[in-house]
Amino acid sequence: MIIAAGTYILLRFSKAYRERKEKEFTYQENEQGVIGYVTTQEMIIEAAVVQKRSVSKSANAVGAFIGVVALGGALFWANYLHTYIETAIRTHGTIVSQKSSTSDGSTTYAPIIEFTPYKSETIRFTSNMSSSSPSWEVGDDIFVFYDPNNHSDAMMDRGWFNYFFQMVLGLIGLVVFAVSGWQFWKKSQAA
Repeated sequence: MIIAAGTYILLRFSKAYRERKEKEFTYQENEQGVIGYVTTQEMIIEAAVVQKRSVSKSANAVGAFIGVVALGGALFWANYLHTYIETAIRTHGTIVSQKSSTSDGSTTYAPIIEFTPYKSETIRFTSNMSSSSPSWEVGDDIFVFYDPNNHSDAMMDRGWFNYFFQMVLGLIGLVVFAVSGWQFWKKSQAA
């Protein structure tokens, strides 16, 4: 009886039920006088397929939305960084040391960089990027971007790698959006 009631509810709110008004449910009474609905195996299977298609379509819509948010976030972040680099001053710096961090048994190293802004005193900062196998050595000469209004707001110039994380996030967002959007469109056309 519980299965019959669940099937009725599933069918009642499904597209299959609305499209097949001619299929009326019949009532059935058992020994205890409880009334239930008689359904066929075909109706149960059809309702399950419609529900699965509906849930899958919703999941694809959510996936497409997440892809758009990731892509938008990557573009916003890249634009913010690009604006910073365009307004920053580029100068020479030197890696003077490295800072190690250990987490979950893995050690990473971030370079500590010194540079001297124009007509100012030497600034020392720790890069926000770290690596388990650093591609730099103490004493390496590098380029640094710094804000002319706030000399301590600085970053190491890594060339194209400055935008690496934005590119990865944007690529993931684009792939998730494309796959989910295509699946959503495909399921919309099949319905």
